Amino acid sequence: MLIGLVIISFGPSYSYTLLNLLYGGRYSDGEATAVLRYYCVYIIFLAMNGMSEAFLHSVANEKQLKQSNDILLLFSAIYIVLNVTFIKSAGAIGLIAANSVNMLLRISYSAIFIEEYFKVKS
Repeated sequence: MLIGLVIISFGPSYSYTLLNLLYGGRYSDGEATAVLRYYCVYIIFLAMNGMSEAFLHSVANEKQLKQSNDILLLFSAIYIVLNVTFIKSAGAIGLIAANSVNMLLRISYSAIFIEEYFKVKS
């Protein structure tokens, strides 16, 4: 998460410069710079999802894990619809946006589970 915060702090601002240094104007002047900017934000969602789902899977009982898997299946269906829709309208940035929405759904579900878990424990 801390590495992700560093990336989100500097990544969007320096994505053009990085692409220009590594690949020249061919990529830095196109869509790749914008895609890299959005991907820097997406990294934070990945980190939060990883931590929250790891906690959920480590403390959940069998029934809760089955419920979690059912919800994740629903989120996968939503993700597929979002992918098709967003890619048609925004291209590669739409793909990252669909992934970000999927991660936000998964983080939200894990956050609700974590909140309920600590309500029961206290």
